[in-house]
Amino acid sequence: MRLARAKVRMLSIRVFAGVCAAVFGSLLAGCGLPAHDLNDLEKTADIEWVFGVFERNYAPAGWKEKQFGMSLAQAKKECSEQAKTIVKPDAFVSHLSRCVNRFGDAHTSTMSGGTTLPELAKVAYLGFMTETERVDLANPPVRRTQPDPKTPEPSPTPEPGKPLQLQTLLHVTKILPTTNDSGDFPIRVDDYIVEIDGRAVAEYLASEILPFGNLGQSNSSMMQAGPIFPVRSSYTHPLPTAEFVQLKIFRSGHFLNVNLPWTIKDLVQFQQEQQDAQKAKNTKSDHKDEHTKKGEILVSPIWMGNELFTYLLKLMDDYRMNPGSRVQILLTNTFTKYNFNPTLRFLQDLFAAENKAKDGDPLPVEKALASTSSLKVDSELFAARVFIQEDGTRIGYIRIETFSVDDKQAAQALSELHRKFSKLKVKGVIYDTLNNGGGSLVAGLRMANLLTTKPLVYPTLQMALNENWMNAFHADSLYRAGTSTGSDSRRTLAARVYRILNEDQKAGLRISRPISSTELDPFILNEDKALCQSERRCLDSEIKRVLLVNEMCASMCDIFAAMFRDNKMGTIIGSQTMGAGGNVVMHGTSPVSQIMMTQTESLVLDADGKYLENQGVLPDIALDTIYDRINGFSATYKKALAALQ
Repeated sequence: MRLARAKVRMLSIRVFAGVCAAVFGSLLAGCGLPAHDLNDLEKTADIEWVFGVFERNYAPAGWKEKQFGMSLAQAKKECSEQAKTIVKPDAFVSHLSRCVNRFGDAHTSTMSGGTTLPELAKVAYLGFMTETERVDLANPPVRRTQPDPKTPEPSPTPEPGKPLQLQTLLHVTKILPTTNDSGDFPIRVDDYIVEIDGRAVAEYLASEILPFGNLGQSNSSMMQAGPIFPVRSSYTHPLPTAEFVQLKIFRSGHFLNVNLPWTIKDLVQFQQEQQDAQKAKNTKSDHKDEHTKKGEILVSPIWMGNELFTYLLKLMDDYRMNPGSRVQILLTNTFTKYNFNPTLRFLQDLFAAENKAKDGDPLPVEKALASTSSLKVDSELFAARVFIQEDGTRIGYIRIETFSVDDKQAAQALSELHRKFSKLKVKGVIYDTLNNGGGSLVAGLRMANLLTTKPLVYPTLQMALNENWMNAFHADSLYRAGTSTGSDSRRTLAARVYRILNEDQKAGLRISRPISSTELDPFILNEDKALCQSERRCLDSEIKRVLLVNEMCASMCDIFAAMFRDNKMGTIIGSQTMGAGGNVVMHGTSPVSQIMMTQTESLVLDADGKYLENQGVLPDIALDTIYDRINGFSATYKKALAALQ
């Protein structure tokens, strides 16, 4: 089970598509941030590249301009004007990030490609890590110093009739390895940062962090901004100009004022020191793990896209070896929180062993529903349980962490769980997609297809009329002897879509007419539905369903939630999904600073013809899931169980 989850995670954090072969030549050459100050011509070359990619490929361009006044021409003009006084390459790269992030798109971001040598990039840090939380300081959570994984943390219990007074705060989750043994360090794990330099946390993050990481949905953006505040890389965010930061801290019912210096170090030196300190700590406690060993390849020089590179090579090989499946390679809908910040990814990997759940540890849902007995249901891909209530009623639960899975394996695993639930006579099923970052469109469609025996209304797509889509459908329409090009029927359907895209392009359109997602791979969806009754692949219609979503349910998770809602499958509980509506394609690299950029190259429309982009899906029963994180989503799980009574 653990091995299967590890494979799923590796897929989910590295799903990008549409990379031209030229990318690999530049990456293998070892390029990265330039070592010299940039002149006007060099900056212009990169800006022209960035907005050239936008002009050719960005599907939501018209939607953004109509809804938010996001004109590509105006954005390019302002980006060029603001770059005039910037000469340092790392500062220019962070500036390009701001230029791109003004479009408020979870799938459209920049990242540094190639290697970064010492003295080319810096890190400003305070000695700890944080996460965004929403807290009522009049009734704060009580966390144990040594938590018991089998017992839930004490939950805040507001006085009856007293309204919550929630604030967006930063929860200190880790002390960095180089700070860990310093007894005089004034910050402790589980402190809450209430104010930064005299400003409320939400105000500070919105001003200083969000312009370089705007996901287009305020709650989602705030969640991503939290970890960045105390650890900033010069190639993603401008470093603080002040020497010190004034923090107002809440600890054990009291407020403290702490004045901390920003420590600024070379990026390579920072990672080397953190790694060595963590290694010494692990050795001291006689605890070594694969993540620490993995960190040794990251330093001097640092490969900025090191994990991504392995997947890109595999993707290129798949693209070459499977010419009849190129459309499926494009159909990725994935958001990853730390994907474009290698420093945070490095720290996450450094602490991975400490954060890792042990075999046998209960799921968060089991902690939340501790008073209800449960049965573990075996599955190769999904964590699943059956909860037995006092009256004997049985409720199924399936945790769907990601849609970045093989679609055939996902369909088989979900079908098998439905069969087991049927034998156990469950009354309802909870599908948990909290924090699901998305994945394969085909896998998600097949999984949604199995949630009901009834025919489904599928979402439609409008595709950017660019080479990525048109070449993919063209390639899938061709027969090649000796290769897996699929059936004549599949090639004919690909040719049909290719013809539509050609017609739309000749008509002067920027994006295609809406095309049903069933056009992309109809046969497997029809086959799954045909086997609903004979093999019980689908969930019986009389069984109630609940879907759990939150602000970090993104991309394919957005689409899955929309299908659940549009087909009236059951009740959606949680908070508005991210609204990362469309497939993600990587482009690279820029001619001077060697950045890579991802683009949203399709728009997904729900059954009513509304875009998911920036809008996501609203729940039927709304909860503040950011606040509920404190309790391990306890209130969300309890509300789901109550909805199935």
